[in-house]
Amino acid sequence: MKNGIVEAVIASNRRIAEDVLRMELIYKDAALAAPGQFINIYLREKNLLLPRPISVCDAADGALTLVYGVVGAGTRAMADYAPGSVLRVGAPCGNGFNVSDARGFGRVTLIGGGIGVPPLLMLAKALKTETDASVRAVLGFKSETFLADEFRTCCDETLIATEDGSEGFHGNVLELLKEENLNPGGDYFYSCGPLMMLRALSRFAGGQGIPLQVSLEARMGCGYGACKACICVVGSRQSEGLAAETATVNKRICVDGPVFFGNEVIWDV
Repeated sequence: MKNGIVEAVIASNRRIAEDVLRMELIYKDAALAAPGQFINIYLREKNLLLPRPISVCDAADGALTLVYGVVGAGTRAMADYAPGSVLRVGAPCGNGFNVSDARGFGRVTLIGGGIGVPPLLMLAKALKTETDASVRAVLGFKSETFLADEFRTCCDETLIATEDGSEGFHGNVLELLKEENLNPGGDYFYSCGPLMMLRALSRFAGGQGIPLQVSLEARMGCGYGACKACICVVGSRQSEGLAAETATVNKRICVDGPVFFGNEVIWDV
């Protein structure tokens, strides 16, 4: 490994939903990845210099699963990469989900929205292995779903919401949670998805007294903390008596996150 970058072979790269692909990499350091981390993909195109950060969906010895959305020039290029080709890939990055925090809770609920669903799959498997909690997945999509069967395999309960009502609950994940009349006394939340969803969920969880960890999606520059392009504002944990709204610090999502506690993120900045 040179400068944390290795060569990985693409085992498969296939479409699993509209503009969503699943890439399997033969990657010798896969076992080092933790739930909620991401890796930087270095594209072969010389005009696309910046690495593309992609969340880890799943990892096993020697194999890494990425599920990514086609949203720009970089991911459009990735969608055309054929099995057998070689990619330069960075080591797992970022601070992922804290699994041990959920120990002692009766139920853990994973809330995913769109392309924020994939990193929760590895988390679900870790929670089933490392805690005694019942694990429930609440997954939201615009229309076409993906990875639902994988979540059904490793979770005690999997609920689906679609904005167009084509599958499961007709609406969004927060509306589905309210419809389910959850019991907040035994719940711990983890979530990844669009900013608006995370903001609304954070307010809901706070009102119910439910702990919440959120994985923030952001456009990154270098992906290693040097450029400071992916900043979020959080309430300082060392405020020394200052009011929470006045004691804030800037955090880099790529190295300080991407996972934060919902009640420490300053959402309205």
